[in-house]
Amino acid sequence: YEYFILPICGVMGALTAILLAFIALRLRGSYFTICSIAFAEIFKILALNLEWLTNGGAGILLPPVYKLYDFYYQMLVMTITLTILAYLIKRSSFGYALFAIKDDEDAARSVGINTFFYKTVVLLITAFFLGIIGGFYAEFLTYIDPYVAFADIPLLVAILSTIMGGLGEVFGPIYGALIYVPLMECLWISFPYVYLIILGCSLVLIIRFMPEGILPYIAKIRFRLALGG
Repeated sequence: YEYFILPICGVMGALTAILLAFIALRLRGSYFTICSIAFAEIFKILALNLEWLTNGGAGILLPPVYKLYDFYYQMLVMTITLTILAYLIKRSSFGYALFAIKDDEDAARSVGINTFFYKTVVLLITAFFLGIIGGFYAEFLTYIDPYVAFADIPLLVAILSTIMGGLGEVFGPIYGALIYVPLMECLWISFPYVYLIILGCSLVLIIRFMPEGILPYIAKIRFRLALGG
């Protein structure tokens, strides 16, 4: 049954993204982020109160479907698939339009780019795959409740890994996760009460001194070394 459930999870994520698009995509920067977080909180409250559907705070037990190592292979396949998709999008005219919007949305709109359409399509694609990954995660835990479904830490890990690796870079989130996740786990073990503060400070330093992320910063260093050589 999982082969039917996971696509349904993706479709539900995309449908939710449509609602978010019409309300939040006209916002920019921190306002969009705040609106997205508010949406997550609204859905968490709804899930807690719609006990006939979600069983409220007690959550729902799921039957084990896969063995543990199956999930690693599935996530590996998903990572490779999304990386290839990101590469193809970046090299397409669609990707060039997205970079134009990223650099200057008003200028992109002035040359005829429908910024709302492009941002909506990106949001739908992202939400579809995140819905599938969320379905994998629920099957991995064999349990789901509103607090797990709308937890803040996995969202922050994804965002911070992307920022750390490099915004707009195909392999940025992968490199960022390879750095950020082990660092987070080590700090969590060594400094369980202050590790989030340490990670937050490190993120501030990266944004301050390497705003484009680590990969572009390394590329600049290599370019300067090549010129010097």
